Amino acid sequence: NSVKSVSINLIRNYNECPVNSWNADIEAAGGFSCTGSVNDGSALILGAFTDDNYALTQTICLTKAAALFNHNIHGKLVEMLKASGPLPNLGEMRIFPKLEPTFSLVAVVGLGDNNAGYEKREQRDESKENIRKAVGVACRYLQGIEVNKIFVEGFEDPESAAEGAFLALWEYQSLRSPDRRNVKIPDVVMYGDCDWKKWRIGLEKAEAQNFARKLMETPANLMTPREFAQSVVQALCKTSVNVTLRGETWLKEHNMNAFLANTKGSPQPPFLLEMTYNGCDPAIPPIILIGKGLTFNSGGLCLKTCEEMKNMRGDMQGAAVVVATFKALANLGLPINVRGLIPLGENMPGGTAARPRDIVKSTSGKSILISPRDFNGNLMLADTLCYAQQFKPKYVVTLASLSKEVKTGFN
Repeated sequence: NSVKSVSINLIRNYNECPVNSWNADIEAAGGFSCTGSVNDGSALILGAFTDDNYALTQTICLTKAAALFNHNIHGKLVEMLKASGPLPNLGEMRIFPKLEPTFSLVAVVGLGDNNAGYEKREQRDESKENIRKAVGVACRYLQGIEVNKIFVEGFEDPESAAEGAFLALWEYQSLRSPDRRNVKIPDVVMYGDCDWKKWRIGLEKAEAQNFARKLMETPANLMTPREFAQSVVQALCKTSVNVTLRGETWLKEHNMNAFLANTKGSPQPPFLLEMTYNGCDPAIPPIILIGKGLTFNSGGLCLKTCEEMKNMRGDMQGAAVVVATFKALANLGLPINVRGLIPLGENMPGGTAARPRDIVKSTSGKSILISPRDFNGNLMLADTLCYAQQFKPKYVVTLASLSKEVKTGFN
């Protein structure tokens, strides 16, 4: 049986943010606003939890915002959900057109188990992940049918809701002309209880992650080590992060011969990018983040296959994540000291490239016998790790895509 659309006069029952609310125009992620009029082609995203006993009890557990919305339209939302069949599971949704005059569409997304919590094995909060996933699925669908404005309820965790929405709506289209971009980015508006502080945290986290995605998706000829460094300086120049770029001469002076061996087959010069963020007493030992920055990894003289090489522009994803972390740290003003070290270079074949079974002396003074697997970036990481010790860090976190080793580790 088809679900009949219902039109009921409704006084909009959501709180508007103060008039001076901050408006952000997020690159490649549409506009954000807490206020403004509702245009035609708008949609509202609400949530419902999955109940294994629904077939017996016929009781629907809605979020607070969804329950209030249902109350204001005299129970029509629950009536429609019951008429549409089983409740949506996590990652599923139900769409109701013209349920009330304010919104063209109302989407109810499944949030999974209402009792979801912290998962020790995965070391993540499943309830937050469920919200991100549910909001993302709904936003992508509504974007696909060209909804102009999407209102998202807070799901009692506006941070996760905002993060899920803006992560889902982003797509790499920087190289397309505006008239040929496949995906139109709708405006995203927070609906209901305007906890602006938490929403903004999610917004900043999503923006930082989307920046990392942009760096990784850019073709390697447009994201050379020099271009990567320039992108980082432009992104962080207006923040409290101090950026220092070390060139090839500096690397030689500090005997980073293992690092240089990884990159000397390419005409692109290598760099060591150093970032410093002090959010508390500078005397407190920092956390050090090291991200591998091979902007393209052909395998050097131990050349990869064409199939293996096609995604090697992304072999700097460790570096991209470190940069995105600093972007988020600075924008959120977190009280922590962090230093980032990013070895940048290309691994290419050539007459000057390092050979298997060569021996190089690292900055630690130890000699390294180069094996074929070392061409994946292990050498540049070795010298960077040794350099990091002089800062007496609280601990060091290394982020790298080590190609076949990762596949082996995950079976």
